[in-house]
Amino acid sequence: MRDGRSPLGHGVRRTDDIAATTRRGFPLWTKVAKFGLLLVAWVHLSAAWPQSAHYTPSTDELLWFLAITDTHVGQNLYGGKQDTENLAWALGELVDTVQPSFLVNAGDLCDATGGGLVPVGQFDKEWEEYREVVDAGGATPDFYFDLPGNHDNYSQWPMTHYMTYSIQGQANNRLNHSWVRHDAKGNKYLFVGLATNGNDKSLWLDDPGLDSTDVAFANEAFANNSDATIAVVVGHHPVGSLDEGQEVIKDWFLDQAVSVYIYGHTHDYDLERKDGTLQLNLRSLGKSDEKQVALVAFDGLGMALKAFDAKAWPQVLVTTPVDANLGGNNPYDYMIPDSLTDARVRAIAFHPDGVSSVVGLLNGATEIIMEQVEDNVWEGSFDASLLTDDKAHQIKVTAEAWGKSNQHQVSFYVYHDEDPINPEDEELYDPEPSPEESDYEIIEQDYEIIEQDYELIEQDYEIIEDLYEPDVHDVPGYDDEWEGDGVADMGSGEELPGEDDLAGHEIGTDVSVSLDIENSGDVNAGDETGLQADESTKSGIRSGGCAAGSSPGSLLSLLAALLSLLLMKFAFARRSAL
Repeated sequence: MRDGRSPLGHGVRRTDDIAATTRRGFPLWTKVAKFGLLLVAWVHLSAAWPQSAHYTPSTDELLWFLAITDTHVGQNLYGGKQDTENLAWALGELVDTVQPSFLVNAGDLCDATGGGLVPVGQFDKEWEEYREVVDAGGATPDFYFDLPGNHDNYSQWPMTHYMTYSIQGQANNRLNHSWVRHDAKGNKYLFVGLATNGNDKSLWLDDPGLDSTDVAFANEAFANNSDATIAVVVGHHPVGSLDEGQEVIKDWFLDQAVSVYIYGHTHDYDLERKDGTLQLNLRSLGKSDEKQVALVAFDGLGMALKAFDAKAWPQVLVTTPVDANLGGNNPYDYMIPDSLTDARVRAIAFHPDGVSSVVGLLNGATEIIMEQVEDNVWEGSFDASLLTDDKAHQIKVTAEAWGKSNQHQVSFYVYHDEDPINPEDEELYDPEPSPEESDYEIIEQDYEIIEQDYELIEQDYEIIEDLYEPDVHDVPGYDDEWEGDGVADMGSGEELPGEDDLAGHEIGTDVSVSLDIENSGDVNAGDETGLQADESTKSGIRSGGCAAGSSPGSLLSLLAALLSLLLMKFAFARRSAL
């Protein structure tokens, strides 16, 4: 098992039970442990959770969208009409063929040159031409998200042209935007579009950054959609070029577990993982010749993406298995259990006139015949039991259409499944849906119950202290020959030792704590009554095994776990003092 990752649904196994109990019959250390687990769950409920990516044989969690940038309508530097022609193609043939959930344009909608060589300001004729193309493509505010870039505010603040002519500016009267999508299973996806352009009337000199309005908008969007499982951020500028707000957006990448940041501005292509998230830089649709379009998909909450050239067909993207090498080393990939003799390969493939065939090749040798199962969705299968778990495996998928072909390759790993799931029970492959508001209420109730339990425990200690105060030899059942085993048994029904005996024995504090986290999400600690985590905790536990130690929110989880340990240490100290 590589990188210390745990396969989804196979958690820590049961070890020794915990002996110490309270007078009420519930394990004290189980309560402390549950408090820590609930705190971890609460932390994750406040942000997206791409760690929950998982293999699924179903298409219910498949969703994809398109991104373009730097359309620069009005530029004539390179001759011709690439700016308007490519934008019209994107809103027409591209959208009609790919049928995405939405199309986002990451800024520099217009060129601000007025047909010249350098940007000097905003021109009505450029913006009118932009709007004509957009309207002809049938763009609507709930589908086409056009963000502002630096060329869209040169020599103008406030950005009246953007507010008047852009689809989003006119519809919402603001520069920043957010929207959500849901897959067929109900998972929620949050998308935040940032206005990274400057907020002054600078001419030629770019002054990018996030002001207080931008930051407040994004914070509110994240807070209002804390139940989203996936978060994506789109802006115009590279993070490293921001004069203000650079550290803020980096904090969002980590705290909100952002899956990808998509941007433009440089007219260059780059894909790398940095600042805690995958960052995709697209080339200009209006001025560049290649890699101007991004196709991004989520399948089983695992992300797949590729950049391709405008008007290049066919296109194919493998969505299952998720690519372990996406961005260099994908922290949100998952492993395929070797118990699956018909593990799925899924891809989305496109051509304006239809795709004739899609074929996979496993490790360069085994052919995988794929069939179309839905519009644009193709599936095949392979026998994972024939694969070893000590190396990466590759699947290359080729789409053929009208004498042309396109390929996409992914790498993945398998793990030895000691407890196979019935392949016919597809629901067992999928984690619980993203938590809803009711889960917050359940956790709050759990906190209240835990607080009450601690109050009762403190009362128990006070009663025991009162028993010792007059004369410990007056305690019924006192035995001079008592020998302690290092762990006092509070409330088990046995008689208490005397003060002299306690003075001669060191009360041990090295108690082994064991949590049993099975597929069901139960949390047990040696008590026959048991304690079951609520549904949101189950989902978190089950998902957390996917990419252990790789989460952008792992620091918060670690702090929560440390707090739990401190509570345990405090309880032991109180106990030793007795």
